[in-house]
Amino acid sequence: MTVLLAEERLEKEYNSTWSSVIEGCDSGASFPLALRQQKQQDVHQLFYDYPLIKVDPAVLRSQQVLQTYHFRVNVTSRVYFEVGMHLLSQHLTLQLSALNERAYTVQGKQRGNLNAIDIQVAPGDYSVAIKQPTMGATFYAGTCGLFSLQGVVEPISLMTETANSGDIQQRGGAACEAAGDVLPM
Repeated sequence: MTVLLAEERLEKEYNSTWSSVIEGCDSGASFPLALRQQKQQDVHQLFYDYPLIKVDPAVLRSQQVLQTYHFRVNVTSRVYFEVGMHLLSQHLTLQLSALNERAYTVQGKQRGNLNAIDIQVAPGDYSVAIKQPTMGATFYAGTCGLFSLQGVVEPISLMTETANSGDIQQRGGAACEAAGDVLPM
């Protein structure tokens, strides 16, 4: 649950700040059609970062699954994906599915405005689906959806001992000084 308390002046400032971002969301706006690996220092990680994804309100009203990404993991790896919601009107969840003979699914965990999956997977084929828990909301029917999507896939054998501990590493601080221990923003 999110509660927004604001006086009239702050509400006007909030609306004017986001109005330029919200406008211009037409039928061509949607999630990226393909993940593109982002350049970074650690060449063993696959890192994806989409800080601002606009989704057409018509898509939000008509589709429960907004995007599905399929990928293959060749060695046991840590898979971390998160989707963020930037407006109070939208909510998305992640679902990781194994596409092999065991065929299991894992739902993302909600933490504030982020829905995240953080799991170790064996070699095989997988998919990550970005879904709406409900679709067709009419209260915010004219509002463009604003989201972010980030992910990292990293072989377990190449992770540091701290990163391989299973604990979620906090950004910054003395415990995360090694570059391999810091999750991307």
